Amino acid sequence: MRKIFLDDERVPNGAITLIESNEDMYMDNSDWIIIRTYGDFVDWIVENGLPDYISFDHDLGDNFTLKSTTTPDRWFDFDGEKEFTGYDCAKWLVDYCMDNGFDIPDFQSHSANPVGRKNIVSYLNNAKKVLNK
Repeated sequence: MRKIFLDDERVPNGAITLIESNEDMYMDNSDWIIIRTYGDFVDWIVENGLPDYISFDHDLGDNFTLKSTTTPDRWFDFDGEKEFTGYDCAKWLVDYCMDNGFDIPDFQSHSANPVGRKNIVSYLNNAKKVLNK
C-alpha cells in the first residue's frame, strides 16, 4: 500500500490525536512517503500515480529551513500570491482525478489547524461522493 504523509515539518511517528473524534491514530514512519511541499505533492503523483491513502496537513508554509532550501514554486502560488496549503493540494488532487477519471484515494487530515482540517475533509468528502460512483 502506498501512503503519502503531506506535512512540512512532522513525520508520521507515534500517535496523532484527531480532534473531532478524540481518537488516536498510530503511524509508523516506514509505511509512509513523506512529502513536504505542494510542488513535490503534485510532481510525485504525476510521476508515480495516485497513492492508496493520503494524510494531509493544512499549513505547509511554517518550515523556514525548508523554504530556504527549496525553490519558491514548491511552496508559493505566484498567481494567487499566497503560500500553498494542504487544502490547495486537496483541490489539485480533485482536479487531477476528475481530469483523468480516477477515484479520490482514501484520506485523513492530521492538521493541528481545526478549520483547515475541516475544509480539507469536507472538500474531499464532497468530491468523493461525486467522483467515486
